[in-house]
Amino acid sequence: MAVSSSILAIGSSAGKAFSYNFDGTLRAELINPGSSTLFGDAIDASDSYIVVGCVDVDTVYVFLPDGELFSTIGGLIDTDFGRSVSISSSRLEIGALDLFNEGAAFVYDTADFSSLLFQLDNSSGIVGFGLVLALSDDVIVVGGEPNQNVATFRPSDGSLISVLEGDASNVGFGQSVSIYQIGIFISDPGDQNNIGRVWVYLFDNGGMVLQFTVLAPIFYGTNTFGQGLAGGFPLFYVGEPITTDENGVETSGKVHLFDASTGGTLVSTFSANPAFESNDNRFGESVSLLENSRLAIGIPGANAFNLQRLCPEE
Repeated sequence: MAVSSSILAIGSSAGKAFSYNFDGTLRAELINPGSSTLFGDAIDASDSYIVVGCVDVDTVYVFLPDGELFSTIGGLIDTDFGRSVSISSSRLEIGALDLFNEGAAFVYDTADFSSLLFQLDNSSGIVGFGLVLALSDDVIVVGGEPNQNVATFRPSDGSLISVLEGDASNVGFGQSVSIYQIGIFISDPGDQNNIGRVWVYLFDNGGMVLQFTVLAPIFYGTNTFGQGLAGGFPLFYVGEPITTDENGVETSGKVHLFDASTGGTLVSTFSANPAFESNDNRFGESVSLLENSRLAIGIPGANAFNLQRLCPEE
């Protein structure tokens, strides 16, 4: 799921993808132009394009917001090209989770999708490099398997900025990554003995500076804190799609709001509406934020999404 200033793009594990208007009405179904059965698994959107990765056919498709196919980008066969995608106004980043070669990530120019600008260097040896991606006009972020390092690069030339390691409390560092301008957000869902957390870094003076970490408000032991992650400022959003009640029974997922301007103070937590969504619908498995105006929350178990306006439109 991805949101831009004019597009809400939704992918489905059933091999479908859609674009919606902000009033919740369907804008277009993106027609699968090939034989992929995983069409829609990887999806992102900018103001101009929707990109869909199809890892089973090593292909990425670029669509216009109204559903017209604009470009097709093919990778090497059997490299899992298209496992992840991220697009900004000027760059398209594509992950290829080729575990035999530790994975790869490629950057294209959105002015000409046939133009491969560079392949990002994985000399740090991140296993599964390219499994998770995030991209802004200022920073590229690439992660791999959970509890691996996360690498950051410059979009202009692909040069390495730094490799982030979290700290000694890591158990799943890099589960999800998100960027808001020059802020980098990296989640760790935790395990039975370690509470989930999110690390927040700032790209400053040519390097990455750790600002703070936030912990899951309650230790449920379900290890899903940060599966949904949307960086922002001042508020950022962390999805926790599986939680439990006081008896240990699985209950509705939650989305937590933190304030980055105060060092990660918890602002509020909200859950699915029980009148419409059952406890196992994985509310918050994905979250996507447009500036600070709209928040989209994925509810995959209900084949639905929740779209909220965070501030009045001018």
